[in-house]
Amino acid sequence: HHADLHTPGKLPRRATVAHVVAVGPPNGPLPLASDVWIALGYNDWAGAVWTAAEYGAAYDDLVTRLLAELGPGGRVYCQTSTSLASNANSRGETLAQFDAATATACARPGAYVVTGSLVGLLAEDRADVAHLKDSGHAKLAAFTAAMGGW
Repeated sequence: HHADLHTPGKLPRRATVAHVVAVGPPNGPLPLASDVWIALGYNDWAGAVWTAAEYGAAYDDLVTRLLAELGPGGRVYCQTSTSLASNANSRGETLAQFDAATATACARPGAYVVTGSLVGLLAEDRADVAHLKDSGHAKLAAFTAAMGGW
């Protein structure tokens, strides 16, 4: 199924990050898509621009729209954070709250929660609490490939 994600008005502006992660940069060639992998959450939590509830509502809307665009048989993989952060952000909310919002938004047919902590990242795979070194990226790539042909 051809998901026309480049057409203005098809998806909300907040879908841009997931779109770039899932299918490539805007204005580039659009592959035939049946699956989308969303890796959001850490920056939303760390930036504290919105609450976990607001993030969850936006994520829910994004998943709804992606599933509609992908059509029958389309799948949305919702990855929770791979970060080790456990402190509260400036709003007093934890990354675990954002991960829970991700899981709630993806609790539906056609959407699958992928627990980021299952990737098996070690301390030496991390550049810092949020960013990966090449070895971490390699582990994440191998993990996603094992999730269904990515």
